Amino acid sequence: MYTKDELAKRRNTLSTEKLALLHKRIQHKAGQEVSARTIPLHVPSINIPLSFAQQRLWFLQQFDPENAAYNEMISLRLVNPLNYEEVNQTIRSIVQRHEVMRTIFPFTADGPIQVIQSMEDLDIVVPLIDLQSLSYEEREAAARQWTEADMQCSFHLTEQLPWRIHLLQLERDVHVLVITMHHIVTDAWSLEIFVKELIALYQASCHNTPSSLPDLPIQYADYACWQHQWLASRSLEKQISYWQQQLADPLPVLELPFDRPRSDILTHHGRRSNWSMPAQLYQAIHQFSQQEGTTPFMLLLAAFKVLLYRYTLQEDIIVGSPVAGRLHIELEPLLGCFVNTLVFRTNLEGNPGFRELLQRVRHVALAAYEHQDVPFEKLVQVLQPERSTGRNPIFQTMFVLQNVPQAQAQTLDLIVTPFEITINTTRFDLSIVLQEASHVLGGYVEYNTDLFNDDTIERLLGHYQTLLEQIIAHPDTPIAELSLHSSWDTEIGMSPCVRPCPDERCSW
Repeated sequence: MYTKDELAKRRNTLSTEKLALLHKRIQHKAGQEVSARTIPLHVPSINIPLSFAQQRLWFLQQFDPENAAYNEMISLRLVNPLNYEEVNQTIRSIVQRHEVMRTIFPFTADGPIQVIQSMEDLDIVVPLIDLQSLSYEEREAAARQWTEADMQCSFHLTEQLPWRIHLLQLERDVHVLVITMHHIVTDAWSLEIFVKELIALYQASCHNTPSSLPDLPIQYADYACWQHQWLASRSLEKQISYWQQQLADPLPVLELPFDRPRSDILTHHGRRSNWSMPAQLYQAIHQFSQQEGTTPFMLLLAAFKVLLYRYTLQEDIIVGSPVAGRLHIELEPLLGCFVNTLVFRTNLEGNPGFRELLQRVRHVALAAYEHQDVPFEKLVQVLQPERSTGRNPIFQTMFVLQNVPQAQAQTLDLIVTPFEITINTTRFDLSIVLQEASHVLGGYVEYNTDLFNDDTIERLLGHYQTLLEQIIAHPDTPIAELSLHSSWDTEIGMSPCVRPCPDERCSW
């Protein structure tokens, strides 16, 4: 048994999402909301609606049919002899197991619906592309070029399965497996599930042994039907009321200092700049977070908000952040788009010390997670924010600290490693995406190249790291006085401003 102090210490190590999940599951144990939150099987005879997240993605694709910004990809290098027929059988097994992989989204008089196709109507064969006649350098370049081009090809969701797969053969025993999916049937969690099941089913198929994967309790269509019924029952009125107060007008529009003016039409040309935090700094962030009764996510988000404040001088700042959206145990093994987006709005007025601001961010984050059941798409529908064709509604920047279970990529027969490619799209003006691996925090900044130059983003990353170092060293310093000057700035003699700006914005 743990003492009260030990329990409190263990609780402080949990992410905010896990804290919210723990709270909700304790509620369910106590018998609260159980009947309202059970997900039943849907009635087969009815038209299956799209989930709220799917609806938004469907309409975005119809508005801009050639847009590939919502494509997701798994690209794996497979080394050692590969059984091509067993690869085909493995993919068929995954498609049989997950109905969402057999779903198209036609438009009807009632709007878009899900139509699940039978396996008998599908001819699933993995195309094999032979690159062995090329030299090593040419093979690698061709595989990367081919994979990146496939990532840029859009899907016709009304009549086409929203995924495709290819197998590139580089050498006799070296292949690259490429699976491209539209976000309408997947999310970050689902990509890990796909890899996990791919490995498990291939291994079982090769050795003619039964699969160790348990049967799925429900399918994505069951979830979509339940979500609509649940929202229609007015079960979320209290949560919606919270968001209406939290996001009351006027909603701020973040005015980042771009290198080029924003277009009247939202563009998705993007790039990623990788970044790795020094291990000593990340350890210090963990220790300080625990000391303050917060989490590393809250501290990193608060620091990002300080950075945005220093770039814009705006004191009312909104940032979006995704959550897994799988608060029910039966949703955890499913493929599909369950991710939800939470909106973190923080008031930075009064030039608080960072320690005080961190508590403001903590309060907002815990409240957001407590009210995370409202789909972001439903929130936009209720709030009716002023829309612009040149920017996303409500927020334009994302902050992500991924907490997705990582699939084990080793099998007895294959060496499986990621096949890295260049991503040339983005969904937002600016996103910071971080993930912990082996106690090291790394990730990237994804940015719109129509708005930002590469060196601007490199400088931004330097400012963010310098700011984190200053926060750990001087947590009570007012946020307007924390230094952003990095060694990179000093070397080239530049101000940390990203464009010509008023004198007060340059006094960093």
